[in-house]
Amino acid sequence: MGFGKGVLIVVLSFLLILTSFSLSLVIGANLLLEPETYEKPFEENNVYEGLHKQFFSNNALLDNRVDISPTDMKNTVNGLIGSFLAYAKGENDSIYLYMNNKSLKNFLVKQLDSVRTCNNNEAQFDINNEIICKMSGRSSEELLDEMLERKNMSHILAVDKVDLFSVMGGKQDFQKVQRFTVYYYNSIFILSVLLMGLILLIFLVNKEDFRKGLRINGISIFIAGLIAVLTVKFVNYFLLKYINLSPDIVYLQDTMLDLVNEVLSVVNIIGICAMVLELIIIGIDFFMKRRDENKEKKN
Repeated sequence: MGFGKGVLIVVLSFLLILTSFSLSLVIGANLLLEPETYEKPFEENNVYEGLHKQFFSNNALLDNRVDISPTDMKNTVNGLIGSFLAYAKGENDSIYLYMNNKSLKNFLVKQLDSVRTCNNNEAQFDINNEIICKMSGRSSEELLDEMLERKNMSHILAVDKVDLFSVMGGKQDFQKVQRFTVYYYNSIFILSVLLMGLILLIFLVNKEDFRKGLRINGISIFIAGLIAVLTVKFVNYFLLKYINLSPDIVYLQDTMLDLVNEVLSVVNIIGICAMVLELIIIGIDFFMKRRDENKEKKN
């Protein structure tokens, strides 16, 4: 084998290792685009209860825990994640916030219970339709209904979801997320084509010796699989040792670790499969070698 050919095989093998490893990471990351991926870690690490506690931790909101329960928080969080991911993948044209209408209305009504009573001849609303005070004898629910009507927002309590783009604006900024997702899916396709192309090139460079091409491809994929498995171990060690959050939000750290492990478990499985594939290739090479030896003996 000439020097140039040897260098070419080394370069192709290195690119095959790099491409195989990158593809395993990219495929593993696909789990993060599925809403089901988040539900189990959130449930196991009490994220919904933690967010509920964080949101209602001050005295002003403490009494509303009954009106907006951890179950409401769970449904809202899951719905928001699912809607965001659907938008990111181009399945929705907006991001929606799902909520319990009754709970939300009770929550808003309680916020208005503390509004002071209007003085004589004092208007309830300012020029921007913001509440100043409440007329004597008028309920907080009536005041809320009028405020929403003045702001053309009565529909918020009439539906079980709110279009965040219509409320917040800034759709153009979120479109970057869709473009990133397109780039992500394109990267899977490009890496897959590149992987197959490199495997084929290695066979073509060694076209006079099929078994050698088989061994080179197998060893390269085996190394990529080994790197993937070792990477999983290293990332787990790094996260456990160096990522430390405050006790109040430690549940977020545990959740992040679980999500990373979800992705890495796929990478780990791909790495193990790659190493098993190499063992199969070694077996095929062994039987091909024995077959060739038997043919030579017969001749």
